[in-house]
Parts: sequence; C-alpha cells; structure tokens
Amino acid sequence: MRRQARPHDRQTRWPMRLRVAALTLALAAVVGATGAGVQHLLEPTALPVRTLRLGGEVTHTRSEHVRAIARAHAAGGFLALDVDAMRSEINALPWVREVAVRRIWPDVVAVELREHQALARWGEAALVSEEGHVFAPADSEWPQGLPVLAGPLDSAPGVAQRYRELHQMLAPLGLGVAALRMSERRALELRLDNGLVVLLGRDDPQVRLERFVRVYPTALAGRADGIAQVDLRYTNGFAVAWKKPNPTA
Repeated sequence: MRRQARPHDRQTRWPMRLRVAALTLALAAVVGATGAGVQHLLEPTALPVRTLRLGGEVTHTRSEHVRAIARAHAAGGFLALDVDAMRSEINALPWVREVAVRRIWPDVVAVELREHQALARWGEAALVSEEGHVFAPADSEWPQGLPVLAGPLDSAPGVAQRYRELHQMLAPLGLGVAALRMSERRALELRLDNGLVVLLGRDDPQVRLERFVRVYPTALAGRADGIAQVDLRYTNGFAVAWKKPNPTA
C-alpha cells in the first residue's frame, strides 16, 4: 500500500531542493568568474614577455635572428607562448645543434643554444659537423681551410668517423687529409694535403693505411713530389703510380 506523504516530509523536501539549486548557481558563478579570470590572463597585455635571455656558446648564429623568432612567439603573452613551437623554429636555424627554451615567471623567456662545430665541407654545398650532421649555412659563413668529405647521403656520420681515424694516423708523418670520398660502393679515396692520392678501397681502410704509414718515411717521402697515386687495395703490398715514368722506382 502506497504511503501518503506527511506534511513534515513536504516541508523538508522543498528547502533541500532550494539549497541544491542555490549551490549549483554559486558553483556556476565561481566557474564563470574563474573562466573570465583565466581569459584575462591569456590576454597579451596581462602578462607580456618583457625579457629574452640568450645564452650558450654562440659564434655563428646571429642573435637578431633568434630574437625575431622569440618576439613573434611571445607576442601572445607569457602564458600563451608555445615553447615547443618556438624551440622548433630556432632549431631550424642552420648552425643550431640544440636549443632549450623555458619561461621564467613572470615575464622572462630564456633560450640556451649549442652550435654545430664544423668538421669539414660536405661536397660543394654543405658542411658536416663533428657528429656527422650535414647542415647548410650561407657560403659566407663557412670556416676557411676545411677538408672536403663526400659520399652517399646516408654516409656522413661514417665518413666523418673515418676522417678522424685516418687523420690521426697520418699526423705523425706531418701529413694531413685534404679530401676523403666514399663511392656508392663504399670504397674510400683519400687525398693528402701534399696532393698525393691514396686508394683505400672498401675493406679494412685503417689496416691498409697502416701499411702506407710504415713505409712512407723510408720509401716514399723523398720522392713524394713525383708520386701521383698509391693504391693500397692489395693484400700484402701496394702499387705506386708516378706522375712521370720513373725507371728507378
């Protein structure tokens, strides 16, 4: 049998509903006020970026380029600044190797840069870094006197590593590497700073160059001006090509 509502029940039910309604309205007012406050803070004039701090060992990257990128991204204000987008755009500058961007409350953006260190030229249109990263700054920014490395597109890290190894082996002879090229078949050709060309081939280039290093001071150094090429692509020896026929070779 259905129980009839007592007068006391009706008297307590309506005040409860009123209290819930009042609480709901109060929460809506708080949320609205909070949203308005957040919206105000996102206005560029509320918390503008006033200071850009540029740090790191910067030699080639122009500070005005970095500042122009920072100003464009900071135009929306401190809170609206997209740190990842700003970092990505700065990182696209040719000499930049790594970049860190952070906000410092309430109005500072700090940028820390690390630049590529040019190891050599990569072909005719780019440079290669110590880590084997190929990058292409303006020609006018290239350091002078760099050796030339070249090879297939994916070979830059390996060619850079080979260059360092071979350069170190030749240094005690007073010889330097002017160029190192890797063919599509991964064969290496070395040109020394005295003009001598050394063919190393594909396999064991360090072992083959060691053979050259051992005999160069006694057998080749005195006649280096007359040598066009040394072919080390042999198991137990090497062949010498002379610039002119040499009957005493």
